[in-house]
Amino acid sequence: MKSENTTFYNTDDNSEHILTVKRKKFPWWVLLFLLIPLFFVIKCHFDNEVAVVPQVDSTQKDTVANIVVQEPKIEEPKPIEEPQKDDKQFQGEGGDLRINLQWYSETDLDLKVTDPCGQEIRYKKRTATCNGGTGKLDVDANVDSAPEYTMTPQENVFFTNPSKGDYIIKVHCYEKREDKPVVDFNITIIDRNGNRKDFPGKVKQRETVTVTTWKEE
Repeated sequence: MKSENTTFYNTDDNSEHILTVKRKKFPWWVLLFLLIPLFFVIKCHFDNEVAVVPQVDSTQKDTVANIVVQEPKIEEPKPIEEPQKDDKQFQGEGGDLRINLQWYSETDLDLKVTDPCGQEIRYKKRTATCNGGTGKLDVDANVDSAPEYTMTPQENVFFTNPSKGDYIIKVHCYEKREDKPVVDFNITIIDRNGNRKDFPGKVKQRETVTVTTWKEE
């Protein structure tokens, strides 16, 4: 505590008096008490402040700094797949030329193929030779002598070293065993290179239809 002397005069008798006044010093800890809460208030303010990320204006032109250049992906060339000569969904041999008949009932259809020499391969004549090439009927489905009929029948004629020329393909309905007026069928031809072509058709009871003429070159 600090003491200070103060001089004053008495106006009544004009006498001089000295008064000693003791002044109290401001306590430092009070200031510290006030500053500590202020410090935490300021700190919390900055901690809770969310940083604002400047948005890119889409109307601005791209600069070199904000353009990301992606290197083009180089794809490795795929290996060339060899065509499959024999499709697993078909019954019988594939040979160098396959002519396959499919239908979906217990009806008995017959596949007939006439080669360039004019010989017709069918259920009564299953093999024929033409100019060194051989054709054979190796699958005959739903015949009268079969122990049971199938709902997914096929007939198949294949040629080994087929001669050049026209092959006339026909379908005959030998016995219709379904209530529909016509029987739907499909002919699939696959050549020596694995190229495939389908020919859908319809046939009536005891009818023979010419489906297509295949030209072997």
